[in-house]
Amino acid sequence: SPVVRRKTPGRGIANGKKPRGVKHDVVKDAQCRGDLRHEQDIASDLGVQWMVRQGEISGLDINPDYVVAGNHRVHQFRKAMRSPRVTITTIDIEGYGVVRDAELLRKTLATGIGPAKTYGCGMLVIRPA
Repeated sequence: SPVVRRKTPGRGIANGKKPRGVKHDVVKDAQCRGDLRHEQDIASDLGVQWMVRQGEISGLDINPDYVVAGNHRVHQFRKAMRSPRVTITTIDIEGYGVVRDAELLRKTLATGIGPAKTYGCGMLVIRPA
């Protein structure tokens, strides 16, 4: 679930930690900033950019020319009957990468990427080319 972090006015330091910003879906964030393209077009462009950045911190060199992103969806559910509603967004991303740091990639494969891993998102599937 590709997200960006934006600092929100009024959000101060909590528990002695610096604020990390509020997570926003990349597509909705782009629309709020004036991007008038169709939602799926935004998802395709920003999903590829997000995956390239994730690859850099996960031990992969990813060429954006060989990545396809799409199928932007919003999922809403409750963890328990009276709990607050949870909203996550997903974008399906497929592509090719070259392993730059095998140890870092092993760690990433075990832990996943992105903020919605708890909900089954952010798992990587690796196959030989």
